[in-house]
Amino acid sequence: MNLRGYKSWLVVGVLLSSACRFPEPTRPENRGRDSSSSSSAKETSGKPEDLQTQVQQIRADHQSTIDDLDQKLRALQDKIDILEHNVQETQKQGEKINVDIDHRLTNLEKKTNESALATTASTSQITNSSAPASSEVSKSTTSTPPGIVGEKNIASPTEQQYQTILDIFMEEKNYDKSIKEFKKFIQNNPKDSLAGNAQYWIGEGYYAKADYPKAITEFQKVIDKYPTSTKKCDTLLKQGMAFANMKDSSNAKLFLKETVDQCSGTTAADKARKLL
Repeated sequence: MNLRGYKSWLVVGVLLSSACRFPEPTRPENRGRDSSSSSSAKETSGKPEDLQTQVQQIRADHQSTIDDLDQKLRALQDKIDILEHNVQETQKQGEKINVDIDHRLTNLEKKTNESALATTASTSQITNSSAPASSEVSKSTTSTPPGIVGEKNIASPTEQQYQTILDIFMEEKNYDKSIKEFKKFIQNNPKDSLAGNAQYWIGEGYYAKADYPKAITEFQKVIDKYPTSTKKCDTLLKQGMAFANMKDSSNAKLFLKETVDQCSGTTAADKARKLL
């Protein structure tokens, strides 16, 4: 072999040796791919118990949001109940006013006829006797019938007090204070139509505080003391949910099934059916 051939083989050997020693550089487009692959590997390399904890936290947050929306929906229903109650009271007052006006007009017409028939009285006596009738006309058109308020506020003082306490519950989230105020409301207005609603929100307060045994007890008072309350179906549902949160599946199913059976066609029944 001549010298030129030897040099050629030497160069080839050096090139081959260099290729083996230094790896091919990573292309820019491959760098991002490698990085994402590494990141994905890290994300999927979590322990099963860690993934389970994350799933449980997501479910808890989701349930908390649903509970908050349910509370707001029930609070709006309470406002609707108050407005309907006011409309009914206004209609009753209007009927009383109409009856009273008819009665006064009838008496006035009777007195006027009696005055016209009193032909034996003198002109001055007739004038004097007509004065009371004129006075009666003025009185009947300007006075307000006894026991009837001329202009009624949208909400009565009792309803305003109830709404104030409900705002403390919904807006301030001050459950301890609202529970105390609702109990006081019931003591002061035991026969009021809103007393059952107030008792329901006492149960909701303890439920919001995660004091489920106490919540179940307070909810039961709605059923026992206010059987005609509009909150009965919501009460049965929340009792079932409280038992479910206590991991008491048998009692939870019992109350949820009772909600479905007794409250067919209501939102409470639909939700109870989904939880069964």
